[in-house]
Amino acid sequence: MRDNINSSIKQDYLSSLIGATAEPEFLQIANKARLESKEIGKELISLSFFEANCVHQIIKQFKCKNFVEIGSLTGFSAIFILNALLSGGKLYCFEKNPKWKLFLEQNLSLLLKLKSNSQKTFKIFPGDALENLKLLSLNHKIDGFFIDANKSAYLDYLQIAENLLIPGGLVIADNVFLNGSVWGEENPKFSKKQIEVMKAFNQRIFDPKVYDSFIIDSSDGLSVSIKK
Repeated sequence: MRDNINSSIKQDYLSSLIGATAEPEFLQIANKARLESKEIGKELISLSFFEANCVHQIIKQFKCKNFVEIGSLTGFSAIFILNALLSGGKLYCFEKNPKWKLFLEQNLSLLLKLKSNSQKTFKIFPGDALENLKLLSLNHKIDGFFIDANKSAYLDYLQIAENLLIPGGLVIADNVFLNGSVWGEENPKFSKKQIEVMKAFNQRIFDPKVYDSFIIDSSDGLSVSIKK
């Protein structure tokens, strides 16, 4: 019976529930970032409101303070992440395309004007995320990572995350299904390398010696892993 559920209508319903409970000022900023992703033709690669709220609630429940996002675009998901961090928290955004930095900076700056976020900060690293992550110098460990960037680099991102994360830290990753490619569905959108990397990524996060993990059956799979 569940197979007959219209996923689009379901997503609209879930989004309406989130919209009913969120602060109007926050929703205004989130909608701005969402609209901008649509204007640049990237709306379909952004999280849905439901997925972004899942990320927000998980980060909030784990009381994260210092977080890394790999793949920020116009800042839609970053807004939910930064909003979820504890007071005094900091979000490090890594976005390859420097064109999106202005959108990202404007939207996160608007978020910091809200009273609940006034003690938080963010830093944006435009350019290649892997190179910038290797150069990242911190005097503290990171509480969590959100990965939503180059699919062929997911294992590389994960390795860096493992070195920077505290025990009990989070790794949240989008698109771990690759539109079904990881279980054999044909999809010319993804290369053989991307598919093999994502399969290996999924196997790594489900290694019980390293992580406790589960996957939210969202539009393209949202994995949540807790480092041991």
